[in-house]
Amino acid sequence: MPRETHIEIKGSCLCVKVFGKYSLERSKKLFTSIFDWIENENLSKVLIDIREMAGKISVVDRFNLANMLQEYRSRFIKIAFLVREDHQKPTKIFETVANNRGIYVITATDEEDIKEWIDSVTLNSVKKKAVH
Repeated sequence: MPRETHIEIKGSCLCVKVFGKYSLERSKKLFTSIFDWIENENLSKVLIDIREMAGKISVVDRFNLANMLQEYRSRFIKIAFLVREDHQKPTKIFETVANNRGIYVITATDEEDIKEWIDSVTLNSVKKKAVH
């Protein structure tokens, strides 16, 4: 059986590359695994690259997965998804739902945009903005 997920730590970021065919159940297990890693390693950033994942993610699945992130809202964590165009269309519902639930999430097709965003906001800058 081919390996379908590659995980490594780079600085304070957990980098996850997903291969194979999409399934909701697999995605839920992956999220649980990711949050175990960031808890155990005291990480604050996650980069998930799903560009090589096969299959389509339904709008309902995107909504449900974004809702699942609420469970991990107690920590300041930034989650970036590197995606193909077809993962973002018709709307950025995953990003919108997650952000509306207080989770720092971005989905983008450009690796440079992701890197810039994931390094831009820190917990200290968020606290400073909230004070002013």
